[in-house]
Amino acid sequence: MAVPRSATIGASTLALAAGGLLASGAHASDVRDCRIVTSPTAARHTTCRNMDLRRINLAGRNLRFADFRGSSLQRANLSGANLYRARLQLANLSGARMVRVRAAGARMTAAGLTRANLKGANLTRARMDGTIMLTRADLTDANLTRANLGGALMLRTTVDGADFTGARLTNVAGANVTGVPRAVPAGWRVVQGWFAGPTANMWGATFTDADLSGLNLSGSVLIYASFLGNTTLRGTPMSGAALTGSTWSWDFSANGGAGGPDGGTVTCPDGSPATPGYNSGVPGVGPFGC
Repeated sequence: MAVPRSATIGASTLALAAGGLLASGAHASDVRDCRIVTSPTAARHTTCRNMDLRRINLAGRNLRFADFRGSSLQRANLSGANLYRARLQLANLSGARMVRVRAAGARMTAAGLTRANLKGANLTRARMDGTIMLTRADLTDANLTRANLGGALMLRTTVDGADFTGARLTNVAGANVTGVPRAVPAGWRVVQGWFAGPTANMWGATFTDADLSGLNLSGSVLIYASFLGNTTLRGTPMSGAALTGSTWSWDFSANGGAGGPDGGTVTCPDGSPATPGYNSGVPGVGPFGC
């Protein structure tokens, strides 16, 4: 029996409508209320500010120039995504999976990247300053060439094979980091788990039998730091370094200064005489302090 034309049209219309609803629903469940712009440009791009996007899956997406400022992207999957020049200031990316993410030129000032997986990420020229949280983040083999990490907190961060060539590390606090980076700026080294260099924040660091010679520690924060055993800093500029409460063992030598229990003198890096018995509880007996 022939189907009336009107019934055929009605069925087609319903089918199209149902398909549209399914497509719309799938899109909404994929990106929630965040509309992803295809073929983004600097003028027309994804804008999802101050949104709850926890655990969202955006792996492999083209998110060039995207604006995620202030959004929560905790445990999101951004692996392989293109975040070229994306805006992620104040975004929470804690626990996010960002393996091999392409984020050259991205702006991440004051973002939270605690425990983020950034293995093999391209962060060339990225702005990651303003006390960005990189605690326990994994930067294995990441490219941070000429990135701005000024003031970054890198506590127990993995940096094995990471490239920091030309990176700005002003006031970085890198403590208990693991791995050996592929490259760091001139005057910097990772020594016994600390990022050591000019203006580095090494408050409370302990160096034992460490070779800090040749580093530039000018302007660094070494308050309550301890330099023990045969730690040496020969040829290490320390002008302007904060040394309040720092402690030096009796056999410490720095810039030609030397001292010991035999009545020798200890010279602090700023040229002033060290105080014997500093923090030792025994007046006149080492360790010496600056």
